[in-house]
Amino acid sequence: MAKNPHKIWVRLEGDINGGCDGENACDEIVRTLIPQILDIHVMEWEGHKLESLDKLRASLNKEFEYVDDELSMAGFRNVVKRLLKT
Repeated sequence: MAKNPHKIWVRLEGDINGGCDGENACDEIVRTLIPQILDIHVMEWEGHKLESLDKLRASLNKEFEYVDDELSMAGFRNVVKRLLKT
Protein backbone atom coordinates (compact mmCIF):
# COMPACT_ATOMS: atom_id res chain seq x y z
CA MET A 1 0.00 0.00 0.00
CA ALA A 2 1.41 3.38 -1.00
CA LYS A 3 1.95 5.87 1.75
CA ASN A 4 0.75 9.43 1.50
CA PRO A 5 3.55 11.85 0.66
CA HIS A 6 3.15 14.01 3.78
CA LYS A 7 2.51 13.45 7.48
CA ILE A 8 0.57 15.76 9.73
CA TRP A 9 0.03 15.44 13.45
CA VAL A 10 -3.52 15.67 14.73
CA ARG A 11 -4.59 16.38 18.30
CA LEU A 12 -7.09 14.17 20.14
CA GLU A 13 -9.92 16.58 19.35
CA GLY A 14 -9.24 16.06 15.63
CA ASP A 15 -7.65 19.43 14.81
CA ILE A 16 -4.20 19.85 13.28
CA ASN A 17 -1.50 20.21 15.90
CA GLY A 18 -0.32 23.78 15.32
CA GLY A 19 3.39 24.09 14.81
CA CYS A 20 3.87 20.48 13.72
CA ASP A 21 6.16 19.73 10.81
CA GLY A 22 3.30 19.04 8.39
CA GLU A 23 1.25 22.16 9.12
CA ASN A 24 2.96 24.37 6.53
CA ALA A 25 2.72 21.65 3.87
CA CYS A 26 -0.97 21.25 4.67
CA ASP A 27 -1.61 24.98 4.34
CA GLU A 28 0.30 25.09 1.06
CA ILE A 29 -1.56 22.14 -0.43
CA VAL A 30 -4.98 23.37 0.70
CA ARG A 31 -4.14 26.84 -0.64
CA THR A 32 -3.36 25.21 -4.01
CA LEU A 33 -6.45 22.97 -3.99
CA ILE A 34 -9.03 25.58 -2.94
CA PRO A 35 -9.11 27.49 -6.26
CA GLN A 36 -9.16 24.20 -8.19
CA ILE A 37 -12.12 22.75 -6.27
CA LEU A 38 -14.06 25.50 -4.49
CA ASP A 39 -15.62 28.70 -5.79
CA ILE A 40 -13.11 31.25 -4.50
CA HIS A 41 -15.73 33.99 -4.63
CA VAL A 42 -17.63 32.25 -1.82
CA MET A 43 -15.90 33.16 1.42
CA GLU A 44 -18.26 31.45 3.88
CA TRP A 45 -18.06 27.72 4.60
CA GLU A 46 -21.84 27.37 4.40
CA GLY A 47 -21.89 28.75 0.84
CA HIS A 48 -19.90 25.86 -0.63
CA LYS A 49 -21.46 22.75 -2.12
CA LEU A 50 -21.11 19.62 -0.02
CA GLU A 51 -19.80 17.75 -3.07
CA SER A 52 -16.99 20.30 -3.49
CA LEU A 53 -16.04 20.10 0.18
CA ASP A 54 -16.03 16.29 0.00
CA LYS A 55 -13.77 16.45 -3.06
CA LEU A 56 -11.40 18.83 -1.25
CA ARG A 57 -11.33 16.56 1.80
CA ALA A 58 -10.64 13.49 -0.34
CA SER A 59 -7.80 15.33 -2.09
CA LEU A 60 -6.31 16.31 1.25
CA ASN A 61 -6.63 12.73 2.53
CA LYS A 62 -4.63 11.51 -0.48
CA GLU A 63 -1.81 13.92 0.38
CA PHE A 64 -1.54 13.32 4.12
CA GLU A 65 -1.04 10.54 6.58
CA TYR A 66 -2.64 11.64 9.85
CA VAL A 67 -0.53 10.81 12.89
CA ASP A 68 -1.90 10.31 16.44
CA ASP A 69 -5.56 10.74 15.39
CA GLU A 70 -7.82 11.30 12.38
CA LEU A 71 -8.56 14.80 11.10
CA SER A 72 -12.12 15.56 12.19
CA MET A 73 -14.66 17.48 10.14
CA ALA A 74 -14.19 20.40 12.54
CA GLY A 75 -10.41 20.25 12.02
CA PHE A 76 -10.86 20.14 8.24
CA ARG A 77 -13.29 23.05 8.43
CA ASN A 78 -10.81 25.10 10.49
CA VAL A 79 -8.07 24.58 7.88
CA VAL A 80 -10.32 25.57 4.99
CA LYS A 81 -11.91 28.56 6.75
CA ARG A 82 -8.51 29.91 7.79
CA LEU A 83 -7.24 29.77 4.23
CA LEU A 84 -10.44 31.17 2.71
CA LYS A 85 -9.91 34.28 4.81
CA THR A 86 -6.42 34.86 3.36
